[in-house]
Amino acid sequence: MSIPFFSLDLKAVDLINVVKDIFFPFNFHDKKKEFESLLKYRYPDRFITPLPSGRIGFFLTLKFLFNKNDEIIFSSMSFPLYIKIAKQLGLKVRLVDVSINDLNIDYTKIQNEINENTKGIVVTHLFGNPCEIIKIKEICEKKKLILIEDCAQSFNSKVNNVETGNFGDVGIVSASLLKIPTMLSGGFIVTKKKELHININDWLEKNLRKNLIIKTK
Repeated sequence: MSIPFFSLDLKAVDLINVVKDIFFPFNFHDKKKEFESLLKYRYPDRFITPLPSGRIGFFLTLKFLFNKNDEIIFSSMSFPLYIKIAKQLGLKVRLVDVSINDLNIDYTKIQNEINENTKGIVVTHLFGNPCEIIKIKEICEKKKLILIEDCAQSFNSKVNNVETGNFGDVGIVSASLLKIPTMLSGGFIVTKKKELHININDWLEKNLRKNLIIKTK
């Protein structure tokens, strides 16, 4: 028996809407509001911004929340491109080993990597399994660190009945072809920081909205 690498569980009406949005003009702002309303019950206290991709959300989050030479802690099993983005922005990366139980970042080892230059922690909820986000959040609050949740693999995963992405300062979700949810491409960012939400939307309006098809590949 062969096991498919992935499957697209899209209804015919979904595929029709995808084709329509590619080949015919559409009102982006109406689509944006509709999309945000669908997510609001999952992230009730967060600002929500649809994106061409999750990685753009990560780039903009680092760009607006950190300064050159700030140190950020990552799991040793993180998305490699996110670490590359951090380095390209001039940030210093510190890696923390993973737990053998779920391969997520080992919260017991985070404390040893924090110093006066540490400004944030990026946690990846790997393979749909949330990390020890409550304990990590406590560390961040105590040390006044920015907490970023990489939720590319954890949409619909919950801790104490709360969706991942609601615990940190920022949650980033990918919705590309192989992700849950899938929109064939795209993603979104959720944050409790209003200023970050405004800065990201301003950047998107200036750099992407004028030519979505060309600039979001």
